[in-house]
Amino acid sequence: MPFCSNCGTQVGDNVSFCPNCGTSLNAQPAQQPQTQPTYQPTYQAPYEPQVLKAEPARTGVYGLGKAIAASVLAFFALIFSLIAHSFYNEADFYLSRYYRYNDSYYYNYSNYYTLMEENAIFSIVFANFAIPLCILAIVFGSSSIKNFKHAKATTGKGPVATLIMGIASLTIGIISLLLTVITLISTISLL
Repeated sequence: MPFCSNCGTQVGDNVSFCPNCGTSLNAQPAQQPQTQPTYQPTYQAPYEPQVLKAEPARTGVYGLGKAIAASVLAFFALIFSLIAHSFYNEADFYLSRYYRYNDSYYYNYSNYYTLMEENAIFSIVFANFAIPLCILAIVFGSSSIKNFKHAKATTGKGPVATLIMGIASLTIGIISLLLTVITLISTISLL
């Protein structure tokens, strides 16, 4: 049996008006009255903040690669520092020869001053190559040590090779930088 769409009263099949409210039933199809949804409470868990986990340590190839790069830079920094220092020693030798033979009638004493200038210039050039290499070796060496400490803190272990190469690179870089700066200052004082 159909229902009135206005008041929801059940009416007969052949009735054209609702006996309760008088609404015309011909224009609308017979429908069931709409029921309202019942409220169903849902359980919601209390808010729990997410704990962010530490980034995993960069061990293995990444940490070791940086340590190897630091070692190579430290090696070349030391080589360039030693070359600059050897040119300084040659320049100092030629300058002492120049002063020794300057007062005498040694026919070739002016060549000593020229040789001193050339060696001093080479010393300055190699020192200028060595200084950036020393600084990069120091930066990469300290970064390798920091990477080892990070790996040790997060995983409980760290690549020992990274630590050893980082300390060696840092030490060689500092020593090379000091040698280069002293050589550069001494060479400039010759000129």
